Amino acid sequence: MVVVQRSRHSTEFKAKVALEAIKGQRTMNELAGEYGVHPGQIAQWKRQVLEELPGLFSSKRAKEARGEEELKASLYQQIGQLKVELDWLKRKLELPTEGKRSLIEPGHESLSVVRQCELVGLPRSSLLLPAEGRQRGEAAADAVDRRAVHPDAVLWAQADGGLAGGAGTPGEP
Repeated sequence: MVVVQRSRHSTEFKAKVALEAIKGQRTMNELAGEYGVHPGQIAQWKRQVLEELPGLFSSKRAKEARGEEELKASLYQQIGQLKVELDWLKRKLELPTEGKRSLIEPGHESLSVVRQCELVGLPRSSLLLPAEGRQRGEAAADAVDRRAVHPDAVLWAQADGGLAGGAGTPGEP
């Protein structure tokens, strides 16, 4: 038994044969004899070229729109995946309030304290900022009922764990 190895043709060769077939000046059998390819293969290449031909002249906008749609679909998929992962993490992050407080980084360059509290499921009002990280109107002020504290007052956590406050920051009159 003789095993015939399958021949592979370059894209240039396929295009040349398909173009000859599209011209229609010679029959498929004549082309098959000349190029050493089965007539059915030539017909398949011709059909492929004719199907792809309109796409060569399609507008650039259609290609860009298709690319944008693919990008948008990919981004929506990533957003969905991140949401699922975040929800899973929140369920797994069953820490006591003190443990969640330890995860908050007041000086983070990209995430605000408010967003960090939302991400770990910590009420912002339960967070007291240390003296070096306090700012007017931050979480320390929210920790006390606003009816009992003047809106302009600034509260900060002291080293002993107590609260201090005043009309401005410490050291200001």
